[in-house]
Amino acid sequence: STMKPLAVYTAALEAGWKATDTLKDQSLDFYDVSNFDHTYSGEVSMATAVAESLNAPAVWLLHEIGLEKGYKKVEQFGISLSKKDDYYGLALGGLTTGVSPLQMASAYSVFANEGKKYDSHFITKIVDASGAVVVDNTEADSEQVTTKEVSEEMTSMLLGVFSSGTGVNASPSGYTMAGKTGSTETTYEDNGTKDQWVVGYTPDVVIATWLGFDEAGESHYLTGSSSTGVSYIFKDEATRILANSAQTSFGVSDATQSSSETSSSGSNLLDEFGNKVKEGTEYWGGKIKDGADKVKDTVGNAWDSFKSNLN
Repeated sequence: STMKPLAVYTAALEAGWKATDTLKDQSLDFYDVSNFDHTYSGEVSMATAVAESLNAPAVWLLHEIGLEKGYKKVEQFGISLSKKDDYYGLALGGLTTGVSPLQMASAYSVFANEGKKYDSHFITKIVDASGAVVVDNTEADSEQVTTKEVSEEMTSMLLGVFSSGTGVNASPSGYTMAGKTGSTETTYEDNGTKDQWVVGYTPDVVIATWLGFDEAGESHYLTGSSSTGVSYIFKDEATRILANSAQTSFGVSDATQSSSETSSSGSNLLDEFGNKVKEGTEYWGGKIKDGADKVKDTVGNAWDSFKSNLN
């Protein structure tokens, strides 16, 4: 599922889709796909589909924007594909040869770098004893993979993965992070996975963590998903790494939280309206009561006067 932002959602945003747009969450007649829990909700927003790592909406959206666009976009992120990868399973990370943590870290750095992808290096700089620079990769070549606007909207959705989605358990203590989780399910164990991924980033650093077996099999597999497995490893390493980073803040808000705030705002407006109605009712109710009391007093006094005259 770490492929979904690369193969589907970036291309969709470039085609004019928005985080708030509605996607179909249902079984599909053109590709056999189901969500991790084998349930569907009918429709979801794109932001929700990203945060909850839903499979059906991702494949449906890839079909809507065109498989070719998703295929080309993955290659632009620096990931090599074969002709066999030209199918809807690409949305779910169904690759012939797979990817490495270095490739995924490099790909996700696009979202942290305003749409630019920089060449990846294990060594940043080498300076010898005399001070001469032997290797300098600090000014690495870059390529514009997508626009600054698209990378920001993608980040706004990927923030939701860590705040309320499948990456909650991976969220580093005291820090805000964006990114994606991913799991490769086995065909021989319902609760088993062959691979577990978490790729997270801030404006300062990208961390890609993979857990699994080089050769998975019936006696070599992981239990649970990335949310319950590799997430705890990622949380520990990210917390330690970010403590030594510049801790630059994101310039965008969480798309899933923004939706919640809108609902909360609407709820607050209803509460305020209800209070106004209550205040009005109490006010006019008091006025009516006062008027009734005055009428009662007036009628009572007149009756007493009438009875007095009869006597």
